[in-house]
Amino acid sequence: MNTRIPLHLFRRNFSFTPLLRRRIGGASSSWRVSEPSMHFQQQQGSKASTFPWTKALGLGVAVGLGGVAIDAALNSATASNAGVVTDFDTLATNSFVREYLSESFRYVGAALALTASSAFALHRSPSFQRAMARSPIAASIGGLVVTIGAMIGTMNTDPTNTVQKHVLFATFALAKGAMLSPLFFLNPAILARAGLYTAAIVGSLSFVAATAKTDRFLYLGGPLFAGLCVVALSSLGAAFLPASSVALPFLHSLSLYGGLVVFGGFVLYDTQKVMAHGRLVSRGVQKRDTVNESIGIYLDFINIFVRMVQILAMGGSNKRR
Repeated sequence: MNTRIPLHLFRRNFSFTPLLRRRIGGASSSWRVSEPSMHFQQQQGSKASTFPWTKALGLGVAVGLGGVAIDAALNSATASNAGVVTDFDTLATNSFVREYLSESFRYVGAALALTASSAFALHRSPSFQRAMARSPIAASIGGLVVTIGAMIGTMNTDPTNTVQKHVLFATFALAKGAMLSPLFFLNPAILARAGLYTAAIVGSLSFVAATAKTDRFLYLGGPLFAGLCVVALSSLGAAFLPASSVALPFLHSLSLYGGLVVFGGFVLYDTQKVMAHGRLVSRGVQKRDTVNESIGIYLDFINIFVRMVQILAMGGSNKRR
């Protein structure tokens, strides 16, 4: 099966890697290798904080109200000159598309569970930490090769070959977890908050896209790809510039906050793309392949999550100052 791999999926695999640095946003927390055990340790200047449930509740209310406002603004009925609402095949009128989208999101959830499990297990593995300590650059490049190779293999495997496709998909998610395992050196409360915030952002934007009365978000593909190129270039520039460079803070902010906007837009785009493919599948024009459909939304979630982690880590370091 000859499947065309969208170029933006490659860029989304690379876009978060510059954020996994040994110093996050100039924070005082850094990672070092102890000589006797060669285990990574995190130097923390303050005690681990407990999870702020009141802030989480406030965030939930804010995201809920924001989602309602965005839904009202973007999903208002599109009328023609005669005042007739445009007929559009929404989730409410097409049960097959609704089931197709739901199955795609189940694969997203499964991939995220595999990624989190892999990251946590490898973080607790002394042998993996020693390998990372010996050659971090080689380990990062190897992780990228395995991740992208597994993604290409998944997308090029015919959906009827379920065993091979699911094995490659699981390999893709597990390899991504290996690349994200250094995040577990951070305060667990930061990771929990970042996960909650990311789930709220992705969930609300997906709801907006899924309940849209038109396919307007599919037309964001071109601008989003251009924005993704800018974010990727700013990430690479920030990775190679010296710490004393005047342009470094600007590139860092562009990669961080610009990336949040771009990947938020990709959530809208990818959700409606899954729905559009579901309509084609229901008509027999395209093969059913919810595994491939889930990859884009999964990468959106990962990229937003990593940026939320960095924002929260930077906020904590600024408070300690």
